[in-house]
Amino acid sequence: EEMRKFLKQQNFEQVPQLSSEKFVDLGACFMPEAQASKVAVQASIPASITPSRPPMRKAVTIGCNYLSLQPGQGRLSGCINDSETIIGILKDTFGFQDNQICRLRDDRANMMPTKKNVLAALAWLTSEAVAGDELFLHYSGHGGQVKDTDGDEATGMDDTLIPCDFQQAGQITDDELHTRIVEPLPKGVRMWVILDCCHSGTALDLPYKLQVDQSGKHVQLSKSKGRPKGGQAEVLMISGCKDDQTSADVSAGSMGVAKAAGAMTTAFRHCVTPTITVHDLVLSMRDYLQRNSYEQVPQMSSEQYINLESSFVSYSPQGTGEPSSRDLSFAVAPHPALQPVATPNVATASPQAKAPKAYSPPAQAPQAQAPQAQAPQAQ
Repeated sequence: EEMRKFLKQQNFEQVPQLSSEKFVDLGACFMPEAQASKVAVQASIPASITPSRPPMRKAVTIGCNYLSLQPGQGRLSGCINDSETIIGILKDTFGFQDNQICRLRDDRANMMPTKKNVLAALAWLTSEAVAGDELFLHYSGHGGQVKDTDGDEATGMDDTLIPCDFQQAGQITDDELHTRIVEPLPKGVRMWVILDCCHSGTALDLPYKLQVDQSGKHVQLSKSKGRPKGGQAEVLMISGCKDDQTSADVSAGSMGVAKAAGAMTTAFRHCVTPTITVHDLVLSMRDYLQRNSYEQVPQMSSEQYINLESSFVSYSPQGTGEPSSRDLSFAVAPHPALQPVATPNVATASPQAKAPKAYSPPAQAPQAQAPQAQAPQAQ
């Protein structure tokens, strides 16, 4: 970057290029030997204080079918099933225990994904985190967009998650999500985020974004200016689609699924393994969706530089993140207190083969009848 600036200031048109045999860590020192003296000085500084407790694992999975809405007016079919799918992956692939997982789903009165309960679950997920903790967030439901009010979005729109009581409590913006679950995390914490919803490409406002061409051979890792206050943890997010796309909710029988499910969660289930790399997971999910005639393109972003050669499941910012190097003895944290809500009456209807998880709630006070979904049907 500095070389290009220098040549441009001298009125030269040539543009220096950088290439490598392996993935380039753009945040690393170009000449590490020059830092030898600095490293020697740092070696004399006492190590940071050892965490006061063993590392913890916590996971939150949210599946919202919007059962309070009428069929054809915003109700989804596969989101609760997606949550069950992710719970299986957490146990079988990531090694989480059942008592380390907090569930929100809108068919259970004591697990309703209201805005209040979602925020309580997110607070539980990140509270008192210390180096060594492993956190996981999954959301399957509607995603929306609202007008950006602080000027940090190039598109002029903030991405949102939509709780089951959005008509009364409102939506949860990407600004709020970043403030609540990214900024508080200290260095040494790992968090995986899976968002299966529409308009989710930049739903956490993470600065690093992975761009891959159709061949999969050319990879670009771009960095935006990001938010003024960034986090220090390793936060990896895979979202269901680009900001201007919809994520599909598919009916039973499509894509070989026995029950209704989200297309992106289904792709994640088919592709994730304990050893698959970050790079290969993204490519595999995109290929799986394309082969099944879905136009949505899963996106990857992160709070820190992405080590594309690391295992996704055992992610490490350096090296390959071998599963054998992982400490599997984790403490258990008490679950958050959730506010019980009456379970809505469930009416039956035949779901569409591909229904988008896009929904535009009313700007004014809700009417007696739920509004129609504003997004076009997925093709």
